Amino acid sequence: KTFKIEWLILSVLFLPVWLSMAILLKNYSNTDVPFIDSFLTTLSFVATYLLARKKLENWLIWIFVDFSSIGLYYYKHLYATIVLFAILTILAFVGYFEWRKQLNASV
Repeated sequence: KTFKIEWLILSVLFLPVWLSMAILLKNYSNTDVPFIDSFLTTLSFVATYLLARKKLENWLIWIFVDFSSIGLYYYKHLYATIVLFAILTILAFVGYFEWRKQLNASV
């Protein structure tokens, strides 16, 4: 499990990274959804960090990011990418339940 202090640190770091990335995307790319795109990207950074630290909650963030990305890619008419992120959402659910099962078995 992730400790409260880790969540606090991640939350404090999240906002400036998200806003910086959003500003960069808004000013230097052609995206019309820089804040949504950068929000999901920054959450992906958090999920990757938690995954590397083997924290169960990483899967919950991946589920949110992958599922939310489906809506983003639908808006952008990237239909093949929607299929990819639907598969990634399913895999994130599987990962969560497998890790939770292993965690409960080891307790």
